Amino acid sequence: MPYEFSDDPDKVDERPSAPAPRRPLRIRILHFFARIAGGMGAKRLSAFLYRRLIAKGDTEAMYVLGKMYWWGYRFTRDPAKAVELIEYAAIRGNQQAIDFKQEMIDSGLWRHGKNRDEFMSVFDELAEKEDQLRQSSHFFQIIIYTVILVVFAWVLSLTK
Repeated sequence: MPYEFSDDPDKVDERPSAPAPRRPLRIRILHFFARIAGGMGAKRLSAFLYRRLIAKGDTEAMYVLGKMYWWGYRFTRDPAKAVELIEYAAIRGNQQAIDFKQEMIDSGLWRHGKNRDEFMSVFDELAEKEDQLRQSSHFFQIIIYTVILVVFAWVLSLTK
């Protein structure tokens, strides 16, 4: 049944969603090899393949390469390049890029992304706080496991 428009303001116009277009096979193959190369530590090859995909207008490659630059994964952290790539992917409608950008805006890091020195100082402060939190939670986990082990040993000694 074809879609029918309605003049009734109470009736909500719901258009059927079109299926997402399937990427061509060569694009999917390039993504596959870029992920494999990145996983094996061949950062230059991975970046080269992602740049080839970006030249073809692939938004997923923009997002992935942007995240690699953002977090410094196999690259030197370069938030200015990351902001540019993720912004382009978000503008072109990549949902992962939109979500990532919103997450970074909420955390306050996005506005620092264009100023490399300011970003690095804020990023390092947040990383240090997270590391301290992780260390303190690790300390408490050791204490909890030790207490559980002692109580368990005590219960076993009572049953004998």
